[in-house]
Amino acid sequence: MKMIVAGVWACVVIATVNFALKKLDAPAPKASDAAAATKLVTAKTRELNVPKIENGGIKGYIVTQLTYTLTSDISDKSSTVDALVSDRTFKFLYAYTEFDLDHLQGFDLNKLTDYVKNNVNAALGSPGLTNVGIAEFTFVPSADAKPTTPTPLETRP
Repeated sequence: MKMIVAGVWACVVIATVNFALKKLDAPAPKASDAAAATKLVTAKTRELNVPKIENGGIKGYIVTQLTYTLTSDISDKSSTVDALVSDRTFKFLYAYTEFDLDHLQGFDLNKLTDYVKNNVNAALGSPGLTNVGIAEFTFVPSADAKPTTPTPLETRP
């Protein structure tokens, strides 16, 4: 009798393991064609230097660079999106007056990224800009800024 119970027990265990393995190896449900066609494209703005003016003079520059993610359906407009992201970033930082330039760590970067994302998507008329991130964000006092001398056009290579 013990042999029969052991045999039945072995069959039940084997059947359960076999069933579990088939469930684990089952292919995942296929995503819809629209979801499968939506791919994300990541890009980065050029470095922006935003002057901060206090008491009628330039106190320094906020140097920032943003990364952003687009859906593939608007990736063909990437140059337009790049210009919009740069423009909205510059406008926000130039007009924002609540900075403590000596303590930038207190600045809420989410205010900037949310502003840029919402305004660019409104300008595009679609939610194609899915994410905005900060690659660089620093303040350079005007005393530390290196002046640049423009090179005449004739001498440029």
